[in-house]
Amino acid sequence: MKSKLLVCAYVLFSSLLNASGLEIVPHFGGGSVYVRRGSTWYSGSSLWNLKPDVSLERVRQIHFGAELCAWTAEDEVRCAESKLDLFKPERSRNLGRVPSNTKKFHGYCLETTDGEIFCLQSFIDGNDLRYHYARVDTEALGPLQTISASATHVCVQTLWGKIFCWGENYGGKLGRGGFPFFQRPEEGGDWSVTYATAGIPFPTKAVGNGETNFTSLSVYANTSCALSDGPRDNLYCWGRLLDTSNLYMDFSLFSQTTSSQPRRLDLSVVPSGRLVGLVTGPLVGFGHDELGRIYFWGEYAEPLPTAQRLELRARILADPPPNFSISHLVPVQGEICAVGTLEAGGEALYCSRRPWDRPSARPELVPVDLP
Repeated sequence: MKSKLLVCAYVLFSSLLNASGLEIVPHFGGGSVYVRRGSTWYSGSSLWNLKPDVSLERVRQIHFGAELCAWTAEDEVRCAESKLDLFKPERSRNLGRVPSNTKKFHGYCLETTDGEIFCLQSFIDGNDLRYHYARVDTEALGPLQTISASATHVCVQTLWGKIFCWGENYGGKLGRGGFPFFQRPEEGGDWSVTYATAGIPFPTKAVGNGETNFTSLSVYANTSCALSDGPRDNLYCWGRLLDTSNLYMDFSLFSQTTSSQPRRLDLSVVPSGRLVGLVTGPLVGFGHDELGRIYFWGEYAEPLPTAQRLELRARILADPPPNFSISHLVPVQGEICAVGTLEAGGEALYCSRRPWDRPSARPELVPVDLP
């Protein structure tokens, strides 16, 4: 009973902290950009031509993955190749209903206001492949603080600062040592079309053998990163860290570009030596310090010489706008956006933009104005 009260109290507190009238849908590829302010959705081909979009009035949240998925007002999840096909039964997939108390939609997984996680399961119904969201048993871990999910793996951070991951283990992105391809419970297991993780024993081996206390978490594709409570160099990543296809197929570099245990990255460029927020992308990550300066690590912008890439150190991306405090970072179309508050009051959105005549120059953070 005490554990459930802790969960409910934390979830309520977390919901109040994360309440925001401005939401931008993260994605690294091409396609449209989606932003929501209050109950109004905006869309456009880029960050700089957003317009109100009434066709999304039935959508609660959007998630970009292998396809575009939407949590609708009818508490269903629909996925399609484009927004235009979302509500066309013949052009979209209905992944089933979600719990009525869903708080955050992560595509193939979601979290509820009760602190529970539901993930997508596939099953055969006659000759048809169907889907439904089923509860994942994480009760043994205690209260959960953060969930981050890619299309093929899930990581959760507990209130006590430990991280547990399950799913596909390509490149060691589950952070539990070794490179078995799939890990469900401790002995591993099979894998179906999607997560198929609901209703099974939850893994009990923490990332990094539980020796580090983490404060935030972000995963994407084959890379996982987290921040610890350490005083300096508090950034850790595991899984695929660099693109080995650019390294002339030198397989001797595998151990330097891939890690199945959390690897600490060099934050010597950060004045305080530590980051307070992060977001992970495909072989790249972004973070910010307490002053609002934004940094990146991994494969971003102009390729560096191999020796510099293998250093795995953070580099400066952009300075903070004046009188603006960052709440969190969101990747969009290869750029990075910062959602936060202005000193004068009210939320604001700033996104990086490179000078068109100097693509290798440090980008500026430019305000995005919604009509």
